[in-house]
Amino acid sequence: MAVLTKPDLAIERNTQQIAIDHVMGKRSELTLGYYIVKNRGPDDANKSLEQGQTDERSFFAKAPWLVLNSTGKAGMDALKLRVRDRFPQHLLEEGWHPLVEILDVHTELLVNDDPFGQVTSGHLRV
Repeated sequence: MAVLTKPDLAIERNTQQIAIDHVMGKRSELTLGYYIVKNRGPDDANKSLEQGQTDERSFFAKAPWLVLNSTGKAGMDALKLRVRDRFPQHLLEEGWHPLVEILDVHTELLVNDDPFGQVTSGHLRV
């Protein structure tokens, strides 16, 4: 999976179309494809997160970027959903089973009759 950023800086129509083609899967051989987000720039430093999100949605609601809305691959909201969906699958595919590790630590604490772990310098140590 790849993420294209700052599409607002692509001012030439040809460059815009290349980015759109990547997200639409016309130029991509990536299994998970391309996503595209409009990051806030230096001029947006004083904007709130909500205003930045509103600006991004507005940007992708206009031509030529509007065609990407049907892909589910435009904007931070779409990227967050995909990462949230894909990350646990990736961990399992790589052999990391966090629930098993959490249960192992929990069991160890219970066996040691210390359900809260050791307190060290005001912090819980597990």
